Amino acid sequence: MLRNSTRFVAIRVADAGASLATLPGIMSTPRARKSTVSRQRPRVTAMDQAPPPPSYDDVARRAYELFLERGGTHGQDRNDWLSAERQLLSTKP
Repeated sequence: MLRNSTRFVAIRVADAGASLATLPGIMSTPRARKSTVSRQRPRVTAMDQAPPPPSYDDVARRAYELFLERGGTHGQDRNDWLSAERQLLSTKP
């Protein structure tokens, strides 16, 4: 390792118990950081303008209608629910 390197000087000074801030050019006063926060208005995305999802009651009502349309046979409740959600999401303005 070179004895002239800054790293060697910093290590040796640290080993000696001296503060790095006392050496000129090493660990000088930190510069002020630039703000990472945008000063512009936030962008409006499609997600911000998306309509709210259908309510639980709306989906339950439509799933029950699908159940009745199928003749009231049991065993397809999950398919009715998913179809109701899909239909309501596609018809929402």
